[in-house]
Amino acid sequence: MKKIKKQPTYISTSELSLLLGGLFVFICVFYFGKKKVTNEQTASHEITSVEKNVDEIAIANRTPARIKISKTEKPVIRTRQNSNPQKKNVLKNAEECILSKKCDFPNTDPRSYNLAAYKNLAFEITHRRNSVLKNWNEDFKNDFKRYFKYHDGFVKQAALETILKLDYRDSIEFVDSVVEDIILDHNTQLMDPTLDYIQNLQDPSQRLKVESAWLEAMLNGSPNKSEALAQYSHHLINAGSFNRFKKLLDKLPKGSPERTHLESSLREFEMTQTGG
Repeated sequence: MKKIKKQPTYISTSELSLLLGGLFVFICVFYFGKKKVTNEQTASHEITSVEKNVDEIAIANRTPARIKISKTEKPVIRTRQNSNPQKKNVLKNAEECILSKKCDFPNTDPRSYNLAAYKNLAFEITHRRNSVLKNWNEDFKNDFKRYFKYHDGFVKQAALETILKLDYRDSIEFVDSVVEDIILDHNTQLMDPTLDYIQNLQDPSQRLKVESAWLEAMLNGSPNKSEALAQYSHHLINAGSFNRFKKLLDKLPKGSPERTHLESSLREFEMTQTGG
């Protein structure tokens, strides 16, 4: 029998074109699809990083006389401890986050957790101000006196601005807190709300207590604190307090910023009295 030679199989030009075209489409879909996912992940990470940076800058960027506390932006908090927010006071929960350090706040450096936790408590105090004022009682009074003890300007300002909304009988109970925890404290960022509080004082003895603390802090406080108080001293200088501020002037270092500011305030008052 004659052996038949097997003919080789060839792929036509059209079939080869289709095969290469399909391979090219597959490669494009795989490459650009993967790149899209990667870009989306990168963009998401960048957005999260930007938002975090903006938030951290907002915490650190405090104005000299008054701190801006957001009334609408609530930090996202997920507590690690079991708690029922419907059964526990929201302000208590926010304060527990500061004390326990067990809430899900950023902990990227030694200060990040505390900054976020304090900002959250300040937010809750501000956000729930109307409810607090409506239901004001002895427990709230003790809570707010404790808020003044925290070494954080956000919390102190939120507490002070709430106290300003109380009736006079209740608000004067915080004179000692304002003296000890704001005027005599090193913080220089709460001058405006502090002056609002002082100028609402109607009792001369309470006003004198505050002015005495103001003078003491100008004389013995840190350079920054002394200068800040001197800058705002014109709000407190009147016919009854002029001599006390004048007497302090001679005790301040010559050429110091606080002496310069106080001299200007005293001169301004004298001009108003003489019609100059």
